[in-house]
Amino acid sequence: MQAVAVRLLQMDPDLCITFFMSGGIADKAAKDIERYNAASIRDRLRIIHLHRKPMVGAALMDHEAFVQSLGRYFESFKRAYKDLLLGVPVCDSVSGQRITAFQEKISVLYCDLALYHSRTMIRDTHSDLKIDAPLLVILCPVGSALSALFCSNEWIKMLEQVPDYLSPREARAQYIADNETVIKFPEHSPFYLYEADPNEATSFNLLRWKSGNPEILAWDTAVNVWPHCLGQGLKPICEHGFGKLFQIGPQLPDVNDTTVEEYVVEEHEGQVIQFLDDQLSKHGPQSVLYISFGSLEYPPSKESILILLDILDEQKVPYVMAKGCPPSDIAEILPSRIIASSGRGILCDWAPQVTILRHRSIFAFMSHGGSNSAMESLLCGVPLIFWPSCWDQPMIANEIDKRGAGIELLQVRIGHNIGKTTARGVFVSGTGEAIREEMRKVLASLGGQAGKTFRNKAKQLGDEMKRDVEPGGKSWADMRALLQLGLA
Repeated sequence: MQAVAVRLLQMDPDLCITFFMSGGIADKAAKDIERYNAASIRDRLRIIHLHRKPMVGAALMDHEAFVQSLGRYFESFKRAYKDLLLGVPVCDSVSGQRITAFQEKISVLYCDLALYHSRTMIRDTHSDLKIDAPLLVILCPVGSALSALFCSNEWIKMLEQVPDYLSPREARAQYIADNETVIKFPEHSPFYLYEADPNEATSFNLLRWKSGNPEILAWDTAVNVWPHCLGQGLKPICEHGFGKLFQIGPQLPDVNDTTVEEYVVEEHEGQVIQFLDDQLSKHGPQSVLYISFGSLEYPPSKESILILLDILDEQKVPYVMAKGCPPSDIAEILPSRIIASSGRGILCDWAPQVTILRHRSIFAFMSHGGSNSAMESLLCGVPLIFWPSCWDQPMIANEIDKRGAGIELLQVRIGHNIGKTTARGVFVSGTGEAIREEMRKVLASLGGQAGKTFRNKAKQLGDEMKRDVEPGGKSWADMRALLQLGLA
């Protein structure tokens, strides 16, 4: 969201934006905005932090904590937005300063997908105050395939069948676990609907989806940050549900800009880059695996993460692992287990991801497959090993695997996925030996000279993405079109 705001301001010198965000991520967001060369637009961007003070360190929380925090943030936003419309200064939760909106009438309101349910509140607030509502735009920071799934007849019909009286576990068991409805999207391998939940993630709550899906599709228009060159085949499906979709990705800092450092939390300053430099000296280019499973869900089980670390030791593969937000039984063992790797591994609370990905020592990125991680990896020309959890991750893994710029791990799937043959024809046994065999095969495919084809494809897609956002590119054109919203 912050990136979109900055880029719109850079494109239109008359635009002013008031930006609400959680105070919990204030430190990281402040560091990120420096990477967008935002100095020239700061007088036209007012950031108001809500709900809390900055979180310490890596600012991570698990899914349930995130949902609870989101609820509290929504209540803060509800009060602050009303005050903003009334001209009442809003107290910034970080600085304590009281901040007012720009004097201009609000013409467009962008809202993150995570707050999809705020549409009704916004309209009711404007109605109560007898103030015309702005155009309401939902911003989807996800792969286009998830947006397309929201809009697909198969998904909508399935949700309509789910009774409200079922528990989330019962709904999953009855409507997802054995659902072999085949989804066929352009530039994707076909997948069964049950494959959209490879990890039985807590966020895959059908009752929440049932109530939320109509709300998501009820916004006036939608913006998707997935690259234009990757998402165009899905645009007709998305516009069937949203009415209008703008495809503007990737809205990320220049991965080649080394003038501003990334946000990082590490035990000793500079230890990650020093480790990479050492491995480059010892083993040469494209010798290190970068591992990060994001900041919310954590796909591996204790058994599977130990298998991964055993295979890396067996194959003598150096690696950098971002700690992420693992369950307690994994968090307890990671430091000592990685120390036992004879110096081949290093654990970092919050890794400088782009700095790592552009380092000459990296040969691949093992990732959950979140949209930002996937885009950053491709922009750096680094192929991916996908271990997806939920949301858009399984579909991003599917798409990039299909395009030849990465490989999706399938034997690591759990629960209802075990003992079934995927729509791609792969039988998932889910045994420890099957996981080991797959990991060995994937590391061999992406390492050394054998990985050249994957690296070339990743670079090709990354170059296409860069052209999309350059002046005259397709994503750039959609950004220009966004500036016309609310002017009629």
